[in-house]
Amino acid sequence: MPQPARATSLESLVHGGFFRDAGELIDQELRSNGPPEDGYRKLLFSIFFRQVARLDEAKEILGLADTGVTADVNGVFNYVQASLCQGRYTDALGMIERLEAGLEQDLRQTSDGPLAHLNAVRGSLENLTAARSGPLPSRFGRQPCYRINNGDRQEISPSIVSDEAHPIQVREAVFCPHSHTWSDSQTHALVPQLLQPNHDFSGFFGAARPAIRAKPEHLQQQASTITGPTLYVPATLHFGHFLTQCAGFLHPLARTDTELTSDQPITCLLDGCLPEGFKRLIEWGATRPVVFRELSGQPVHATELIVSDSSWIEWHYCNRFHAQLFARAAAVHLHNGNRTHSSSRRVYFSRSRLTSGLRLSMNETDLERRLEAMGFTIIHPQDLDFGSLVSVLDSADVLAGPMGSAMHNLLFRTSPRPLTTINLAHFLPPYNFAMIESALGIENNYYLRACEEVRGADNGPNYLYFDIPRICESIEAIVAAH
Repeated sequence: MPQPARATSLESLVHGGFFRDAGELIDQELRSNGPPEDGYRKLLFSIFFRQVARLDEAKEILGLADTGVTADVNGVFNYVQASLCQGRYTDALGMIERLEAGLEQDLRQTSDGPLAHLNAVRGSLENLTAARSGPLPSRFGRQPCYRINNGDRQEISPSIVSDEAHPIQVREAVFCPHSHTWSDSQTHALVPQLLQPNHDFSGFFGAARPAIRAKPEHLQQQASTITGPTLYVPATLHFGHFLTQCAGFLHPLARTDTELTSDQPITCLLDGCLPEGFKRLIEWGATRPVVFRELSGQPVHATELIVSDSSWIEWHYCNRFHAQLFARAAAVHLHNGNRTHSSSRRVYFSRSRLTSGLRLSMNETDLERRLEAMGFTIIHPQDLDFGSLVSVLDSADVLAGPMGSAMHNLLFRTSPRPLTTINLAHFLPPYNFAMIESALGIENNYYLRACEEVRGADNGPNYLYFDIPRICESIEAIVAAH
């Protein structure tokens, strides 16, 4: 099978770390068309300029170089949300303060939606800033992770894992089904802890749209009331997103450092459909009984809404409680007599049997034969029951696999044995994966930029093409080093 050409889209080049090729495309576009108007493209340009230390150009692209209000509202919001996610609170606050003088005149003429959106981001930012006073680096622990390029080991931007206990509050609040937001019953202000920026900074996780929020006082008159401890959970059908962003709202269930550990059940209000298997994991990981209830598109008045900062903000940090939820789920399941034996020390998580999903594989079976000759056991995680999966994870000294949801299964590992992870990356930097490994204390993390994502035909799934000689050579070197 011929090797596909390197991806040429600007997005693939920037996120994949091919800065020379990305720079050529960006400079050509700037010469031909001038600065981009689209908000997301502005963000993409600015990410590239910051990575290569062209900071003045990054500011100019985002409209920060002059004194007027940036015309492209989406670009402004993308910048503010990106700053929030990456912990650059000063940058985000500076942009908000810069906007406020001209915001009423320039934006309210069209709609008050941008104002509501910006106020929601300000609320989230003020909440995070108040919860983490002091310089960010001094409050967070860092673990190294590495990339392998042309045989050289290079440290990449480390993940950030918070060791700080996020305070838990109990609020009386009303849910707006149109905007998927919560408002305080007394002040009618948005509950900012339940507004978490999405992975591309274009909105909020769980389809929250504060700009179209109905008036809370009207909602409260129509709302049905739920009494007792209640937790809001934006639902998802995607396994990887469940383990990361969705579960970020669930960490109070696993905590034992709060008054929430009584025997009274907690009602999990599901905003969307959550598969039964995901619910079982939540039940196993919780320190008290859980009752699931789906929101039915009607307003809800919760008398005891449990509120805390999410334990997961993509491309920024994960809280230490995030890993505890899944470690407890695995331990409870094994305690109930579901442990099996595994003797595999070198494990490869394969995608070759998948027939649906965002990405399938092109030549992975050829790679599997080479890895088997190197002593690896090929595992297809979707074919294992949960107990067998945990046993495989606990027995492994080396775990390799394509960067994707399967590698998130590390959260279920219960063994304290040292582990080396080898992610076959189709893009860099690998924030999600590095954060999980850092939360688990796995220090030997490697990312081989040795596979390419190839576009599928007729809007079908994309495919991963593996650079087999490069992968095998790098894995041999890593295994020999450990």
